[in-house]
Amino acid sequence: MVFTWLSDGNPADYVAGQADRKWSVPQLATILREIRDRFGPERFVIVAHSLGSRGTLIALERLLLDGYSDSVASRLILVAPDFDADAFGQRLPFFAHMVGNTTIYASDNDTPLRVSEGLHGHPRLGPGRGRAGRRGGLRDRGRISSRALSVQRP
Repeated sequence: MVFTWLSDGNPADYVAGQADRKWSVPQLATILREIRDRFGPERFVIVAHSLGSRGTLIALERLLLDGYSDSVASRLILVAPDFDADAFGQRLPFFAHMVGNTTIYASDNDTPLRVSEGLHGHPRLGPGRGRAGRRGGLRDRGRISSRALSVQRP
């Protein structure tokens, strides 16, 4: 399953895109659970992009809050994730068991993530993870201008 959330390609629509993503979380949590129940976690890989990464991570948290702690997917792939790097490092231990291994793909040259970082005042999970990524158990698998990070299930 791929979940992406675009802000109509216009940076001015970014804040509205964030608000729209918020109301999608309950439905996304339901969809994640239903796909897992139908196909099993071993056949389910979640790929989330940009703001879709934020929605996906919050939907996983919602499942936990609703008492659902089973494995949801065999892998979680976050592409250019627009999610606070420190928050990810803090939250990963709570939902890592639900998604098997997690891989993060990001570029140091990602302009939308840099804009988001400026808007939020905190580093995004993609480029410039620094100490937050290390604290979250991320290992850099990348080269020069793009990054691939892996988180292994404990």
